[in-house]
Amino acid sequence: MADFDEYDLFLQTWAPGERLIHASLSQNINDPYSRKRLLEDSTGTAPVKRVQFAAGQKVMAEDELAARAFDFFQTRHAKWAGHFRDYVLSGDVPETKFNAFAASFVDLWVDGKSRRQDSEVMRAIKVSIRNLDRLRYPNHAGKWVINPVDGSVSPFFTEDEMGVILDANNGLIEGLLPDYIDFLGDEGPGSLGNLYVRRGVRMPQIDGLRRELHYLSS
Repeated sequence: MADFDEYDLFLQTWAPGERLIHASLSQNINDPYSRKRLLEDSTGTAPVKRVQFAAGQKVMAEDELAARAFDFFQTRHAKWAGHFRDYVLSGDVPETKFNAFAASFVDLWVDGKSRRQDSEVMRAIKVSIRNLDRLRYPNHAGKWVINPVDGSVSPFFTEDEMGVILDANNGLIEGLLPDYIDFLGDEGPGSLGNLYVRRGVRMPQIDGLRRELHYLSS
């Protein structure tokens, strides 16, 4: 039997660290910031850094702002928001509903689990998405949702209104985000199919399919 050297032993016992596993997920393979953090780990065993919760506005670190080219969005936000609002209101969504919808993501969605999951408005929005899902995809509705939305909650939008909002969102993605991909160049994902939104949600476990705790990945 051949003698094993230290390298042979290493190959038999090595296991990827948490940061390497995280960076290898499909949604992170082409992410410039995930790549940057992985390259900073010379040991291959570093944990994934998670920002501790703090109430109030969430701000990315300076190195992440640079890696994700945050200025690209900051300079275009007002124009894109105007396009979104005009499209939604032209689709007969009541302005009072739209204003409450937009405010809910600023005031509730980003500021803690309890508001995101339990506030009346956010739960009603999730029910609206669920109802549209059932209408458009009756054979697959809820298939990727771990925790169903409470059936006693009334929807915030009708199915038609929710459809207008999601169609507007899809239009923004397809019409405007290719410019962001071009802006990132070789450091970016290369296509819309490899571009993922990150809000900091940590799933309890990772399997071969991307699921969400509730509608809206909350």
